[in-house]
Amino acid sequence: MIKPVGDWKQIFAPSKNSKYVNDHTIFVDKSGKYRLLGTASSKNYTFFRERFFIEAVSDKIDGKYLEDNISFQFDPHPGVKIAPFVIFSEPDKKFHLFFGPGKISHYISDDGRAWKYFGVAIKTIWPLTRDPFVLKHNNKFIMYLTGSNNRIITYESVDLDKWNYVGVVLKLGRGAPASPNSACESSTVIYKNDKFYLFTTIVPALIGTKQHYNNTLIFESNDPFNFGSYHGVLGHNSSLVGSLEAHAPEIIVANNKIFYTTCGWPKMPKPDGVCGDGVCMRELKID
Repeated sequence: MIKPVGDWKQIFAPSKNSKYVNDHTIFVDKSGKYRLLGTASSKNYTFFRERFFIEAVSDKIDGKYLEDNISFQFDPHPGVKIAPFVIFSEPDKKFHLFFGPGKISHYISDDGRAWKYFGVAIKTIWPLTRDPFVLKHNNKFIMYLTGSNNRIITYESVDLDKWNYVGVVLKLGRGAPASPNSACESSTVIYKNDKFYLFTTIVPALIGTKQHYNNTLIFESNDPFNFGSYHGVLGHNSSLVGSLEAHAPEIIVANNKIFYTTCGWPKMPKPDGVCGDGVCMRELKID
């Protein structure tokens, strides 16, 4: 059973550098602080304005995050930057940051605060490849990405540097909400109770966007490379095991608990119980 626990709690609302926070990542830096990096814009949402990440910091996972800075506005290029993800690697004791769109940029840090550009981790011909998430499994790293044609695709690496394409792990078929931009966004995969759980927000283009804005589906599999295909009202051969009312949630395991967040553009629908903008957090149980 997968169910939310308790009420939504607003953990961060920007006030200085951005009007909102969209896709984001939360991680523990070298000092033990929880850090948030989020997609943002200094004006109302337009895709081409999302050219930096907003930063915030907290002493605890579900505490108040204080706005700290903006980053990557000009380094190494002034283009659009969305959906950051950070993972700490034990072998090299470094933090690794990935973000898109199009090509997946790779940065490295010793402390989770000062970042150095390392290069392009993955190049694709589709300009909207995005939303990286990295899972460590069996001494390898699996990167999940929003791919073209309403698919989630994967790459594999042993060192977070060189990546090899594996294949499609989830495909939205006829009957599922779809988009020319690819509707299966913001994927996250966690491993619990000998199962893999894939979370993805299904956001179709234009018509129906508001209706589906907080439509995060959860799929279960024994294989981290195969969650089947989903056909919405027409049925599916995937193992759909639940849903969350949340947009682009970050799923975080901390202190023997699972937490999930919601975020989004201004003036878009909020999950029930969310009263403000920014990032809100809630506990999640998976039994």
